[in-house]
Amino acid sequence: MLSGFSVSIIALPLCLGIAMASGFPPIAGILTAIIGGIVATFLSNAAIIIKGPGAGLIAIAIGAVSELGNGDNVLGYKMTLACIVISGLLQIIFGIFKAGRLGDFFPTVAVHGMLAAIGIIIITKQINVLLGAKSLANTPFGAIIEIPTIFLNLNPKISFIGFSCLIIMFIFPFIKGKLIKKLPAPLLALCIAIPLGYLLNIYDSTSYTINNRTYDLGSQFLVNLPKNITEVIQFPDFSGLFSQFGTMIKFILMFSLVGTIESILTCKAIDAIDDKKRKTNLDKDITAIGICNTLCGLLGGLPMISEVVRSTMNKNNGAKTKWSNFYHGVFLLVFVFLLSGLIHHIPLSALAALLIYTGFRLAAPSEFIKTYKKSKIEFFIFIATIIMVLLTDLLIGLLIGVILKLIIHIFNGLKLKDVFKIRTTLLEENDGYKLIVHSSAIFSNLISFKSTIQKIPKNKKLIIDFETAIIVDSSTLHSIKVIKEDYEQQGYMIEVKGLKSKTLLAKSIMNTAHSF
Repeated sequence: MLSGFSVSIIALPLCLGIAMASGFPPIAGILTAIIGGIVATFLSNAAIIIKGPGAGLIAIAIGAVSELGNGDNVLGYKMTLACIVISGLLQIIFGIFKAGRLGDFFPTVAVHGMLAAIGIIIITKQINVLLGAKSLANTPFGAIIEIPTIFLNLNPKISFIGFSCLIIMFIFPFIKGKLIKKLPAPLLALCIAIPLGYLLNIYDSTSYTINNRTYDLGSQFLVNLPKNITEVIQFPDFSGLFSQFGTMIKFILMFSLVGTIESILTCKAIDAIDDKKRKTNLDKDITAIGICNTLCGLLGGLPMISEVVRSTMNKNNGAKTKWSNFYHGVFLLVFVFLLSGLIHHIPLSALAALLIYTGFRLAAPSEFIKTYKKSKIEFFIFIATIIMVLLTDLLIGLLIGVILKLIIHIFNGLKLKDVFKIRTTLLEENDGYKLIVHSSAIFSNLISFKSTIQKIPKNKKLIIDFETAIIVDSSTLHSIKVIKEDYEQQGYMIEVKGLKSKTLLAKSIMNTAHSF
């Protein structure tokens, strides 16, 4: 309960900010987190994972509202709800047909590129809110080009609040005081932003002049919540299935695929840091998210995912079971009823600061440096994925990253028959089994590779031999590490041969560079 309360405090401003950035009413984000807490808890076995709206889907949501509405944001919002409903039904089908393995198909470098692009989109879309200026850009690149103009037209008082919160978010990790560390950074930012709002008199509909320029203040710079709780409920508009079928299908696929991939990656990441080493049933979790997304879409909420930042905070706050997710939803429901007046006094620029910090973490310079040091070719795929996401959309950008990775592997000697199926030989020896890999072991046949390993009895030692393999890529290397840890945690022995002696990953990079 204590952890659920702590997470709900962190979730409150983030849910509001994500909803605003997505073109949804602010309350939509809290509605999704409430459903994620109170409903999803009973549908998934995820131990310490928090369900709610995620920043990773902002780019899809705002794109759907804009494209489907054609200038009418209310219509676009309701048509986007229809997309969320259908994508939820699609995720239920994913879960039934065991699509939890889907996360193994996409190369890690392309997924990281997609997430970095999401971070850039969030930052560029929130700078105008941070500065209290209007934005006319409709595309990510347009928003980037528009940044100098936004700075020239910033609202000084609104900007001061936004930058104050942004500074708090960036310096908070370096603060060493034990007392202040007990207060979550987002809550500390709001504790500064609301009094600053009173001090600068931004709550009154008025104006002020600086250097002969007049700036407006008032409720347009504050969170707007419905006065009646019944106004929270908004129903989807399915008419777009007839008038804009192609656009609807595009966003349905993006919501379902990107949301599913993000949730799978979150579950894997949080399971890895769970003290009790419990494993989330990914298929069951996808089904749970699908059911909740269908409900969110029907009631007016944002799409839901398993959220990594809040889940990490949940673990760090001492959560032991999935009841922390339940209580996080309950406390948010209480906040909506008891603190609606206080929530209305939160400056939008403060929420923009929280989102810009979130975007920065997704697209951190350290991620670019780490990828560059790891491999020039991986860095090329990483940057190409980012650029294509910004030029097109998340799904196309991710698929282009996948295709680029495959093309590079083909240059290195990947045979077409090995793209989805791995060729192995299993030998039974006196002390166990030996799995010899003959073909390339890459991201696209990783599902086949893991399926082969799962069929091998675990009562004896297992040796995985890559001496005769052609290519072993980074996704496979990461998966081997996880498999080895799982085996050893269960008390079984596993040995991997042929990686150090042949340095296949380095060989792959050199061959690719030579081919180009």
